[in-house]
Amino acid sequence: MKIGIYCPCRNEEKHVNDWYESCKEADYIYVADTGSTDNTIQLLKERGVVVTNVSIQGWRFDLAFNIAMCLLPADTDVCIRLDMDERLQPGWRAALEKAWTPETTRLRYPYVWNWVAPGIPGRTWYSDRIHARSGYYWQGHTHEGLCARVPEIQTFTDDVKIWQFPDAKDKKSDLPLLQECVNEWPHDARLRAYLGREYMYQGQPDKSRDVYKEFLSNESYHIAFDQSENLNINRKVFLAFFPYSLKNIKYYSKLKLSLIILEINNSTHSMIEWQKRNNLFLFNLNHILKLTFFHNL
Repeated sequence: MKIGIYCPCRNEEKHVNDWYESCKEADYIYVADTGSTDNTIQLLKERGVVVTNVSIQGWRFDLAFNIAMCLLPADTDVCIRLDMDERLQPGWRAALEKAWTPETTRLRYPYVWNWVAPGIPGRTWYSDRIHARSGYYWQGHTHEGLCARVPEIQTFTDDVKIWQFPDAKDKKSDLPLLQECVNEWPHDARLRAYLGREYMYQGQPDKSRDVYKEFLSNESYHIAFDQSENLNINRKVFLAFFPYSLKNIKYYSKLKLSLIILEINNSTHSMIEWQKRNNLFLFNLNHILKLTFFHNL
């Protein structure tokens, strides 16, 4: 089995060593550098990473990740998108080879997104960025998702782990990028939900309310909610995505989304409280959509 690591990067010199050490067991490690001005390129090349300089005019994240993925050799069997602030945990290679079957096209694995305190994981879920070399592409100017062009067989493992150690980042570009991608893919419910949240982050509650109202008015966006309790997966896997009982998943139903909009209109919560509620809703919506139809659009 040939395993390839890929990612785009820019000015990531502080992450290079730990990132490389975590993934150096891979057969191929390819990076698309999008304009580093620090020592990132030199440090990567010193470690044997294949670096290609690329220039993306009119930035969008999906394009950067697609370019990086396409750099991997054609004989790569399994691809791992590993961002520079992420770390594969020891034993990952043997665990991946054990979990990956001849039928597998995508592997889901425990992913730590943030940390409550050093050594104490925060949000954790089964992520989906390990996939077959062919039949996949990234979609979304920001908050990009991995989409399948082929019938999928997803395999779950608890033994391949990726931990993220995120830096504070300037996210001011998210709003125009989300506006662009929603215009390009108007039926993508996941990206539309992100747009609603981003309007609130940017202090535009009226536009946030309008986006969520449109979400409610389009029945195709509710497929995920209607199917969420009928997924052909076992209870253990379902609850790994949602730390709530199946009964309480209805909290994220059409009615609850209406109540969120009502809260925006009546200002019954502070901005911080509303953002916490909205983040929780969006976090679970994101995974409902991924488990149902998003990857097969």
